[in-house]
Amino acid sequence: MAKVMHKRQRGAMFGLDARLALSIAAGLAAIGGFMGHRSLQNTRANLLLQEQAEYTKAVEALQNDISQPLSQCVAVAGNMYRILYDRTLLTCTPPAWRGPYVSRATTQHGHYGTAGMQLLQSTDALAVADCSTQWCHYWLTVTNVPESIVNLVDTGRDGTLNLTTGLVQATCTSGNCTIYMRLAPMLQRL
Repeated sequence: MAKVMHKRQRGAMFGLDARLALSIAAGLAAIGGFMGHRSLQNTRANLLLQEQAEYTKAVEALQNDISQPLSQCVAVAGNMYRILYDRTLLTCTPPAWRGPYVSRATTQHGHYGTAGMQLLQSTDALAVADCSTQWCHYWLTVTNVPESIVNLVDTGRDGTLNLTTGLVQATCTSGNCTIYMRLAPMLQRL
């Protein structure tokens, strides 16, 4: 009887052992794919946090060099981001412009949509700011960021997930967000 069973079994994969091995391999591949995806998300979130630190230093350095608020040296509000790498956009006469202050000389973000910078309330990135009567900060904005990445950035910077308060805030629609990351405060004229 045993001799007959060997004649029927052909090919390399047969029997219960092979099916178990295939199911284990498939399960490990699925787990590996999930872990790889999660690792990529963490890497992208860390890159946004590094950008926040880089642009904070850039705004502080530029304001120190020109000895006045950055917002008072740019004619078009949309140019505040570009002024960090393009001296020709300055409308005031700075004592010393030692830029470019950032490495990326475009408003196109490398992974997402567009990047920009706005002068907004210190505690609420979505509120209109009157910087003559309250403290204001520059906020780095990046569009088209997946909500899962925004959540990782917010948790990484603020310690909790709350997209309406803290150093990282966002507005999201259908899983696609505009992220606001607080940078340096507006230099107050003395």
